[in-house]
Amino acid sequence: MSESEQNQCNRDITIDSDWIITTLMAVLLVACALLLVREIRDVLLGQIGTQRTIAYDFFRKIFTFIVAIYCYMAAYRFRGIHLKIAFVLIGTDLVADIMLTYFHAGTSLQHFVGVAGSISRQIAFAVFIVAILRWFKSVLRWAPKPEAKQGTP
Repeated sequence: MSESEQNQCNRDITIDSDWIITTLMAVLLVACALLLVREIRDVLLGQIGTQRTIAYDFFRKIFTFIVAIYCYMAAYRFRGIHLKIAFVLIGTDLVADIMLTYFHAGTSLQHFVGVAGSISRQIAFAVFIVAILRWFKSVLRWAPKPEAKQGTP
């Protein structure tokens, strides 16, 4: 075994964060990846805009509006320009979704908004995935394995 391979075997991966945050970030990474795959699948299967024809009930409109507000608040809170853009894209998509339910738009406008929303969601999910991977890169460290004491009971 070469020296570099032996050095790899004598090191552990450590995470400079608590396990709750690390677990939540891993769950967010998986969720964003699955949502991105779903958006790409919808584009490939031609199912863009089909969810916008469903009539929203009052509580779903309120919930969507609250989530849009939180997206804009998150865009204001985060420092990175890429995260700001991603949150604004998601919030704008949600507001457009609400507006289509109030204004009875034609199918061509609904399809256009559906395509634009799909593109904005894909960009936002990709930005979120890259940001989470950068966070993992910043907290993961290689540390030497602790030496086991021999001969002590």
